[in-house]
Amino acid sequence: MVPCEGKWLTIKHYLRHLTNQDERVYNMLVDYLQISLENPKQKLPILLLISYEKSSGKSTFFDLLSAIFGDNVEPVTPQNFELDWNTQWCEKHFVFIDEMEKIKDKERIGSKIKNLVYFPTISKNKKGDDTISVQNNVRLVMTSNQESGFIEIDEEEDRWLILKVPPRTMFNPNYADDMRKEVPHFIHMLRKRELSTKNTGRGWFNKEQLRTKALDAIVHNSKPQIEIDLDRFITEWFDTNKSKDECNFILKDFHIRIENSYKDKELKDAVHKLWGIINNDKYTAEDSFHQFEKKQKNWYTIQRDQVMTSDAMNRSIEDAFNTLSL
Repeated sequence: MVPCEGKWLTIKHYLRHLTNQDERVYNMLVDYLQISLENPKQKLPILLLISYEKSSGKSTFFDLLSAIFGDNVEPVTPQNFELDWNTQWCEKHFVFIDEMEKIKDKERIGSKIKNLVYFPTISKNKKGDDTISVQNNVRLVMTSNQESGFIEIDEEEDRWLILKVPPRTMFNPNYADDMRKEVPHFIHMLRKRELSTKNTGRGWFNKEQLRTKALDAIVHNSKPQIEIDLDRFITEWFDTNKSKDECNFILKDFHIRIENSYKDKELKDAVHKLWGIINNDKYTAEDSFHQFEKKQKNWYTIQRDQVMTSDAMNRSIEDAFNTLSL
Protein backbone atom coordinates (compact mmCIF):
# COMPACT_ATOMS: atom_id res chain seq x y z
CA MET A 1 0.00 0.00 0.00
CA VAL A 2 1.45 3.31 -1.12
CA PRO A 3 0.17 6.44 0.66
CA CYS A 4 -1.11 9.05 -1.75
CA GLU A 5 -3.04 12.28 -1.62
CA GLY A 6 -6.81 11.99 -1.82
CA LYS A 7 -10.07 12.24 0.08
CA TRP A 8 -10.85 10.25 3.23
CA LEU A 9 -14.42 11.40 3.89
CA THR A 10 -15.70 8.02 5.11
CA ILE A 11 -12.88 7.69 7.67
CA LYS A 12 -13.46 11.25 8.84
CA HIS A 13 -17.19 10.59 9.16
CA TYR A 14 -16.47 7.44 11.17
CA LEU A 15 -13.97 9.05 13.57
CA ARG A 16 -16.35 11.95 14.17
CA HIS A 17 -19.08 9.43 14.90
CA LEU A 18 -16.88 7.63 17.44
CA THR A 19 -16.17 10.92 19.22
CA ASN A 20 -19.81 12.05 19.07
CA GLN A 21 -18.87 15.15 17.01
CA ASP A 22 -16.68 16.49 19.85
CA GLU A 23 -13.94 18.46 18.05
CA ARG A 24 -11.41 18.25 20.88
CA VAL A 25 -11.80 14.49 21.33
CA TYR A 26 -11.84 13.95 17.55
CA ASN A 27 -8.45 15.66 17.23
CA MET A 28 -7.12 13.55 20.11
CA LEU A 29 -8.25 10.36 18.39
CA VAL A 30 -6.56 11.40 15.13
CA ASP A 31 -3.44 12.26 17.18
CA TYR A 32 -3.63 8.76 18.73
CA LEU A 33 -3.55 7.16 15.27
CA GLN A 34 -0.87 9.52 14.00
CA ILE A 35 1.43 8.89 16.98
CA SER A 36 0.90 5.13 16.61
CA LEU A 37 1.97 5.38 12.97
CA GLU A 38 4.93 7.72 13.41
CA ASN A 39 6.26 6.57 16.80
CA PRO A 40 5.32 2.94 17.56
CA LYS A 41 7.31 2.94 20.82
CA GLN A 42 5.47 5.93 22.32
CA LYS A 43 3.27 4.85 25.22
CA LEU A 44 -0.42 5.67 24.75
CA PRO A 45 -3.50 5.19 26.95
CA ILE A 46 -5.95 2.34 26.60
CA LEU A 47 -8.63 3.22 24.07
CA LEU A 48 -12.07 2.06 25.25
CA LEU A 49 -15.17 2.35 23.06
CA ILE A 50 -18.47 2.02 24.93
CA SER A 51 -22.01 1.75 23.63
CA TYR A 52 -25.16 -0.04 24.75
CA GLU A 53 -26.06 -0.44 21.07
CA LYS A 54 -24.49 -3.48 19.42
CA SER A 55 -24.63 -1.85 15.97
CA SER A 56 -22.99 1.44 16.90
CA GLY A 57 -19.78 0.76 14.95
CA LYS A 58 -17.39 -0.03 17.82
CA SER A 59 -16.06 -3.21 16.21
CA THR A 60 -15.55 -1.40 12.89
CA PHE A 61 -12.56 0.25 14.54
CA PHE A 62 -10.78 -3.10 14.30
CA ASP A 63 -11.27 -3.02 10.52
CA LEU A 64 -9.79 0.47 10.34
CA LEU A 65 -6.79 -0.44 12.52
CA SER A 66 -6.16 -3.58 10.48
CA ALA A 67 -6.30 -1.62 7.24
CA ILE A 68 -3.72 0.86 8.57
CA PHE A 69 -1.40 -1.37 10.62
CA GLY A 70 -1.94 -4.79 9.00
CA ASP A 71 -0.68 -7.83 10.90
CA ASN A 72 0.37 -5.65 13.84
CA VAL A 73 -3.27 -5.71 15.01
CA GLU A 74 -4.31 -8.82 16.92
CA PRO A 75 -7.91 -9.61 17.94
CA VAL A 76 -8.05 -11.34 21.33
CA THR A 77 -11.14 -12.71 23.02
CA PRO A 78 -11.77 -11.76 26.66
CA GLN A 79 -11.33 -15.43 27.56
CA ASN A 80 -7.88 -15.65 25.92
CA PHE A 81 -6.79 -12.35 27.44
CA GLU A 82 -7.44 -13.82 30.89
CA LEU A 83 -4.95 -16.64 30.24
CA ASP A 84 -1.33 -16.39 31.35
CA TRP A 85 -0.11 -17.52 27.91
CA ASN A 86 0.29 -14.43 25.73
CA THR A 87 2.50 -15.31 22.76
CA GLN A 88 -0.49 -14.63 20.49
CA TRP A 89 -0.41 -10.90 21.22
CA CYS A 90 2.45 -9.77 23.49
CA GLU A 91 4.64 -8.51 20.61
CA LYS A 92 1.87 -6.92 18.55
CA HIS A 93 1.33 -3.20 18.07
CA PHE A 94 -2.41 -3.29 18.82
CA VAL A 95 -4.41 -5.79 20.89
CA PHE A 96 -8.14 -5.49 20.18
CA ILE A 97 -10.47 -6.98 22.81
CA ASP A 98 -14.16 -6.95 21.90
CA GLU A 99 -16.92 -7.08 24.56
CA MET A 100 -14.62 -6.54 27.52
CA GLU A 101 -17.53 -6.96 29.93
CA LYS A 102 -17.23 -10.74 29.42
CA ILE A 103 -14.04 -10.78 31.51
CA LYS A 104 -14.66 -13.03 34.52
CA ASP A 105 -11.81 -12.29 36.93
CA LYS A 106 -12.26 -8.51 36.87
CA GLU A 107 -9.94 -7.68 39.77
CA ARG A 108 -6.99 -9.70 38.46
CA ILE A 109 -7.43 -8.48 34.88
CA GLY A 110 -7.78 -4.91 36.11
CA SER A 111 -4.35 -5.20 37.73
CA LYS A 112 -2.96 -6.89 34.63
CA ILE A 113 -4.13 -4.02 32.43
CA LYS A 114 -2.70 -1.36 34.75
CA ASN A 115 0.67 -3.09 34.80
CA LEU A 116 0.71 -3.55 31.05
CA VAL A 117 -0.24 -0.17 29.65
CA TYR A 118 2.83 1.95 30.52
CA PHE A 119 5.37 -0.68 31.61
CA PRO A 120 8.49 -0.81 29.35
CA THR A 121 8.67 -4.62 29.20
CA ILE A 122 6.26 -7.52 29.17
CA SER A 123 6.73 -11.16 30.18
CA LYS A 124 6.33 -13.44 27.18
CA ASN A 125 4.66 -16.61 28.45
CA LYS A 126 4.46 -19.69 26.24
CA LYS A 127 2.93 -22.85 27.63
CA GLY A 128 5.68 -25.29 28.51
CA ASP A 129 8.51 -22.76 27.99
CA ASP A 130 10.41 -20.44 30.28
CA THR A 131 9.15 -16.89 30.62
CA ILE A 132 11.27 -14.23 28.91
CA SER A 133 11.09 -10.43 29.06
CA VAL A 134 10.49 -8.54 25.80
CA GLN A 135 9.93 -4.89 24.95
CA ASN A 136 6.35 -3.79 25.50
CA ASN A 137 4.90 -1.79 22.60
CA VAL A 138 1.34 -3.04 23.05
CA ARG A 139 -1.57 -0.63 22.67
CA LEU A 140 -4.81 -1.92 24.13
CA VAL A 141 -8.07 -1.18 22.33
CA MET A 142 -11.26 -2.45 23.93
CA THR A 143 -14.99 -2.31 23.39
CA SER A 144 -17.81 -2.80 25.87
CA ASN A 145 -21.58 -2.87 25.81
CA GLN A 146 -21.62 -1.84 29.48
CA GLU A 147 -20.67 1.39 31.19
CA SER A 148 -19.90 -0.16 34.56
CA GLY A 149 -19.11 -3.39 36.32
CA PHE A 150 -16.39 -4.69 34.00
CA ILE A 151 -13.45 -2.65 35.26
CA GLU A 152 -12.71 -0.26 38.12
CA ILE A 153 -11.35 3.19 37.19
CA ASP A 154 -10.71 5.91 39.74
CA GLU A 155 -10.81 9.68 39.21
CA GLU A 156 -7.02 10.05 39.24
CA GLU A 157 -6.63 7.60 36.38
CA ASP A 158 -4.47 8.54 33.37
CA ARG A 159 -4.46 5.21 31.58
CA TRP A 160 -7.74 5.50 29.66
CA LEU A 161 -9.11 7.36 26.65
CA ILE A 162 -12.79 6.48 26.84
CA LEU A 163 -15.35 7.26 24.14
CA LYS A 164 -19.08 6.71 24.44
CA VAL A 165 -20.17 5.87 20.93
CA PRO A 166 -23.67 7.01 19.90
CA PRO A 167 -26.04 4.76 17.89
CA ARG A 168 -25.65 4.87 14.13
CA THR A 169 -28.32 6.90 12.36
CA MET A 170 -27.76 5.19 9.00
CA PHE A 171 -26.42 1.89 7.73
CA ASN A 172 -24.11 1.53 4.73
CA PRO A 173 -23.16 -2.10 3.93
CA ASN A 174 -20.07 -0.83 2.08
CA TYR A 175 -18.88 1.37 4.96
CA ALA A 176 -15.86 -0.76 5.98
CA ASP A 177 -14.85 -1.31 2.34
CA ASP A 178 -15.07 2.42 1.64
CA MET A 179 -12.81 3.13 4.63
CA ARG A 180 -10.25 0.57 3.52
CA LYS A 181 -10.06 2.20 0.07
CA GLU A 182 -9.39 5.57 1.72
CA VAL A 183 -6.59 4.34 4.01
CA PRO A 184 -3.73 5.34 1.61
CA HIS A 185 -5.15 8.89 1.56
CA PHE A 186 -5.61 8.91 5.33
CA ILE A 187 -2.01 7.78 5.95
CA HIS A 188 -0.74 10.43 3.53
CA MET A 189 -2.66 13.06 5.51
CA LEU A 190 -1.31 11.78 8.85
CA ARG A 191 2.28 12.05 7.64
CA LYS A 192 1.74 15.68 6.67
CA ARG A 193 -0.44 16.67 9.62
CA GLU A 194 0.71 18.63 12.68
CA LEU A 195 -0.34 17.06 15.98
CA SER A 196 -3.00 18.97 17.93
CA THR A 197 -1.49 17.94 21.30
CA LYS A 198 1.96 17.84 22.89
CA ASN A 199 3.57 15.07 24.94
CA THR A 200 2.56 16.07 28.48
CA GLY A 201 1.68 12.77 30.19
CA ARG A 202 2.85 9.20 30.78
CA GLY A 203 0.93 8.16 27.71
CA TRP A 204 1.33 11.42 25.76
CA PHE A 205 -2.03 12.84 26.89
CA ASN A 206 -2.36 14.26 30.40
CA LYS A 207 -5.20 13.57 32.84
CA GLU A 208 -7.08 16.77 31.96
CA GLN A 209 -7.04 15.93 28.24
CA LEU A 210 -8.25 12.39 28.94
CA ARG A 211 -11.21 13.67 30.94
CA THR A 212 -14.25 12.83 28.82
CA LYS A 213 -17.90 12.52 29.82
CA ALA A 214 -17.63 8.77 29.32
CA LEU A 215 -14.68 8.59 31.72
CA ASP A 216 -16.56 10.60 34.36
CA ALA A 217 -19.52 8.21 34.10
CA ILE A 218 -17.33 5.13 34.53
CA VAL A 219 -15.41 6.67 37.45
CA HIS A 220 -18.72 7.33 39.18
CA ASN A 221 -19.99 3.82 38.52
CA SER A 222 -16.65 2.32 39.55
CA LYS A 223 -16.83 3.62 43.11
CA PRO A 224 -16.94 0.86 45.72
CA GLN A 225 -20.36 0.46 47.34
CA ILE A 226 -19.06 1.68 50.69
CA GLU A 227 -18.08 5.05 49.14
CA ILE A 228 -21.45 5.35 47.41
CA ASP A 229 -23.25 4.64 50.70
CA LEU A 230 -21.17 7.13 52.71
CA ASP A 231 -21.43 9.87 50.09
CA ARG A 232 -25.21 9.47 49.88
CA PHE A 233 -25.52 9.37 53.66
CA ILE A 234 -23.59 12.62 54.25
CA THR A 235 -25.17 14.40 51.28
CA GLU A 236 -28.67 13.61 52.54
CA TRP A 237 -27.73 14.87 56.01
CA PHE A 238 -26.62 18.24 54.64
CA ASP A 239 -29.73 18.46 52.44
CA THR A 240 -31.87 17.92 55.55
CA ASN A 241 -29.86 20.21 57.86
CA LYS A 242 -29.57 23.25 55.62
CA SER A 243 -28.51 25.60 58.45
CA LYS A 244 -25.45 23.53 59.35
CA ASP A 245 -22.03 24.17 57.80
CA GLU A 246 -20.39 21.05 59.17
CA CYS A 247 -21.28 17.50 60.09
CA ASN A 248 -19.65 15.86 63.14
CA PHE A 249 -19.93 12.10 63.55
CA ILE A 250 -18.33 8.92 64.83
CA LEU A 251 -18.04 5.62 62.96
CA LYS A 252 -20.76 4.10 65.12
CA ASP A 253 -23.23 6.50 63.48
CA PHE A 254 -22.61 4.79 60.14
CA HIS A 255 -22.96 1.32 61.63
CA ILE A 256 -26.37 2.27 63.03
CA ARG A 257 -27.73 4.12 59.98
CA ILE A 258 -26.25 2.24 57.00
CA GLU A 259 -27.61 -1.26 56.46
CA ASN A 260 -24.30 -2.95 55.78
CA SER A 261 -21.68 -4.80 57.78
CA TYR A 262 -18.72 -2.56 56.99
CA LYS A 263 -15.71 -2.87 59.27
CA ASP A 264 -14.25 0.15 61.07
CA LYS A 265 -11.09 0.09 58.96
CA GLU A 266 -13.11 0.03 55.73
CA LEU A 267 -15.13 3.02 56.94
CA LYS A 268 -12.00 4.93 58.01
CA ASP A 269 -10.31 4.32 54.65
CA ALA A 270 -13.43 5.35 52.70
CA VAL A 271 -13.94 8.55 54.73
CA HIS A 272 -10.30 9.48 54.17
CA LYS A 273 -10.52 8.77 50.43
CA LEU A 274 -13.77 10.68 49.94
CA TRP A 275 -13.07 13.74 52.06
CA GLY A 276 -9.39 13.57 52.97
CA ILE A 277 -10.00 13.53 56.72
CA ILE A 278 -8.95 11.38 59.64
CA ASN A 279 -10.54 11.27 63.07
CA ASN A 280 -9.77 13.87 65.74
CA ASP A 281 -8.75 12.76 69.22
CA LYS A 282 -10.44 15.75 70.87
CA TYR A 283 -13.99 16.04 72.10
CA THR A 284 -16.61 17.71 69.92
CA ALA A 285 -19.14 20.11 71.34
CA GLU A 286 -21.66 19.16 68.67
CA ASP A 287 -22.45 15.62 67.70
CA SER A 288 -24.60 15.87 64.58
CA PHE A 289 -26.49 12.61 65.14
CA HIS A 290 -27.44 12.96 68.79
CA GLN A 291 -29.35 16.25 68.84
CA PHE A 292 -26.08 18.08 69.60
CA GLU A 293 -26.21 16.94 73.22
CA LYS A 294 -23.66 14.16 73.41
CA LYS A 295 -19.92 14.82 73.62
CA GLN A 296 -17.85 12.15 71.93
CA LYS A 297 -14.16 11.47 71.40
CA ASN A 298 -12.63 10.29 68.07
CA TRP A 299 -15.01 12.20 65.84
CA TYR A 300 -14.89 13.25 62.20
CA THR A 301 -15.87 16.59 60.69
CA ILE A 302 -17.01 17.20 57.11
CA GLN A 303 -17.57 20.74 55.87
CA ARG A 304 -20.59 21.57 53.72
CA ASP A 305 -18.40 22.80 50.86
CA GLN A 306 -16.82 19.31 50.64
CA VAL A 307 -20.15 17.83 49.60
CA MET A 308 -22.20 18.29 46.41
CA THR A 309 -25.64 18.87 47.94
CA SER A 310 -28.77 19.33 45.83
CA ASP A 311 -28.65 23.10 46.49
CA ALA A 312 -25.01 23.27 45.37
CA MET A 313 -25.84 21.29 42.25
CA ASN A 314 -28.74 23.61 41.40
CA ARG A 315 -26.50 26.66 41.85
CA SER A 316 -23.89 25.07 39.59
CA ILE A 317 -26.48 24.47 36.87
CA GLU A 318 -27.84 28.01 37.25
CA ASP A 319 -24.32 29.48 36.98
CA ALA A 320 -23.70 27.44 33.82
CA PHE A 321 -26.87 28.76 32.18
CA ASN A 322 -26.01 32.33 33.24
CA THR A 323 -22.57 31.93 31.65
CA LEU A 324 -24.07 30.65 28.42
CA SER A 325 -26.49 33.61 28.25
CA LEU A 326 -23.75 36.23 28.58
